[in-house]
Parts: sequence; structure tokens; C-alpha cells
Amino acid sequence: MKILRILEISWLLIAIGAVCAATYKWMSAGLNQAVFIYIIAIIATIFYFLRRKQRITMQKKNSSN
Repeated sequence: MKILRILEISWLLIAIGAVCAATYKWMSAGLNQAVFIYIIAIIATIFYFLRRKQRITMQKKNSSN
């Protein structure tokens, strides 16, 4: 249960870091250089929400037992 929370926070931090890095890259080198990093941020955000949903489901399952 605790590992799911750690994974959830990790994906959130990766997404935030990728957005910051992509924005910096966009300002310094242009949008073409930053697109790939924005894609990584989107994927990390999707994984964050999947892990969050999984953690909430597991908590409901454990509390009902």
C-alpha cells in the first residue's frame, strides 16, 4: 500500500520536472526541441492518475474487509 503512494508521488514529480525542463528547452531552443519532453510529461501524468486510481481502489478494498 505504501509503495503505491511512493510510485504515485514519483510519477507526479517526474511529470512536474518534465514540464519544467520542456518549458526551459522551449524558451532556449524552440518548440521542436521541447516536444519530446512534453510527451514524457504527458505519459508521466497518465501514470500518476493510473497509480492514484489503483491506490484508492486498494484502500477501498482493504477498508471493506
